[in-house]
Amino acid sequence: MNAGPAEPPRARAPREAAHGRTTAARAAAHRRSACGVLAAFLLLTASGCEDDPSGADTPIRLVGDGAHVRYLMGVSWEGAVQDDTDDAYLFTSDEGVEVRLTALWFGVGAVELVPCEPDTTDATVAALRALVLPGRARADHVWVSDGTLVEAPTVLDALDGQLVEYGGGTTTEGTTYCGLYQRAIVAQDGLDAQLVRQSLRASGTYRAPSEAQARAFDVSVDLLVGSTDVLARDELSAWLPGVTDVVITYEGARAFDGVQPETLSERGLAYELLRNVIASARVSVRMPLD
Repeated sequence: MNAGPAEPPRARAPREAAHGRTTAARAAAHRRSACGVLAAFLLLTASGCEDDPSGADTPIRLVGDGAHVRYLMGVSWEGAVQDDTDDAYLFTSDEGVEVRLTALWFGVGAVELVPCEPDTTDATVAALRALVLPGRARADHVWVSDGTLVEAPTVLDALDGQLVEYGGGTTTEGTTYCGLYQRAIVAQDGLDAQLVRQSLRASGTYRAPSEAQARAFDVSVDLLVGSTDVLARDELSAWLPGVTDVVITYEGARAFDGVQPETLSERGLAYELLRNVIASARVSVRMPLD
C-alpha cells in the first residue's frame, strides 16, 4: 500500500468574465477586484485558531511587539513505560496495538508563529472563509510570514528525551498570535547519520489485537507533513529574563493512534507514524521573567 498522496493545492475562485458594454465591463472588473481583495484578506488571515486538538486546556493569545522568542522542542513519553534494558518504550495505541519502540527519528524544517484570526461576527465573511479555507493549515500554508519563521533543518531523536533549542530564536512583530505552524522535512545528506534523505525512521515491534505474535518493523519515509497547533499557557516561568519560550512537545505514545499497522506497507506505516508524531504536538508558552 502506498503512502497517502500529497494534499492537492487549495482551489481558487474562478474569475468572472467581463463582457457587455464598457460600463458593464468596468463593473465586472470592479467586482473581480473586490472579490480578489476579499479572497486575499481571507487567506492572509487564516491561522488555525480552532479548538485545540491536543487537549491543551488554556488557549492563549501571544501579543508580539519586538519580544524575543525562543523555540524549544522535545518528546514526551507520558503513557509509555521505558524498558531499562535497551531504553525502548512500550505502550498500547488507541486501536489496541501493543508497541515496543526501539528507535524513532524525525526531521523538522520550519517553525513559525501563526497570527490570530480577526474577530468578526459577519456571517457572510464567516461563510466565505469556511468555503475558501481548510479547517487546519497544511504544508502549503497561506498566511504571510512576519519574521517569526525559523527554518533550521533538525533531526530529533525521540528516545533521547531532551528538550532542545530550535534555530536560535527570533523576534516578534506587532501581531497577536494564536498558534504555531511546524513542518516535517526530509533530512539531507550530512544533517544526521540516523536520518538520511528521510523525514522519519522508526523501528521496533508491534502486535495487533488480532495477532498472536509480534511483528518486527524498521520503516522510513521521505514525505513532508505540516501541522498548526493552538498556543496554550505553561504555568512554569521562562528560563531567561526577557525571553518568551515557545515549547513544542511531541507525544511519542500517540505515534500508532488510529493506525492498523498490519494492513499497511512499510512506507505506508512510516507515513502514518510521521503524520501522528507531527500532529501530536502540544505547544505551550512560557512567559518571560520581568
